[in-house]
Amino acid sequence: MSSSTATPTSTSTSRPRRCLYLWRHLPEDGDKFFSNISEEEKAEEERVLENVERLDLGGHSGASFARVSSGVLPPHTVQHGQELLAKVAAAAAPGATVEVAQAVTKAASAAAAPMLVTAERLSNDLRLAGLTDVAEAEEMEVEGRHREEIRSVQWRTGKQ
Repeated sequence: MSSSTATPTSTSTSRPRRCLYLWRHLPEDGDKFFSNISEEEKAEEERVLENVERLDLGGHSGASFARVSSGVLPPHTVQHGQELLAKVAAAAAPGATVEVAQAVTKAASAAAAPMLVTAERLSNDLRLAGLTDVAEAEEMEVEGRHREEIRSVQWRTGKQ
């Protein structure tokens, strides 16, 4: 998982901050993410869930989200090419936090997983998309059922 923070600015606390969550394939229990929100969380954060394939169709004005989280909802099947990362950067307001999670491969394993990029390549692509302060990638544990779903989707679609 990689994250980036855009240039900081002051924000108003009178309205909930808008947060965009991007996904490609939701698991069966994906709706729990939105149904288990406390009233306090609802007052602090307006959550918008959008499929990466229809991000352009969502009608979201540019630079309108205080947080953009892409691929963070299991099963983590979003592959972030430069075009998608540019859209993520455009959706993020000044001072926004951008969080990206995706399956990556180690350089030595690239031949075995040709649909995946390395963490280093993902970090470079984040910078090329105009995101600043890109943090070093963090490894995260993925449940077995989600690991299989990631593998299945990557090989079936050939998405990069």
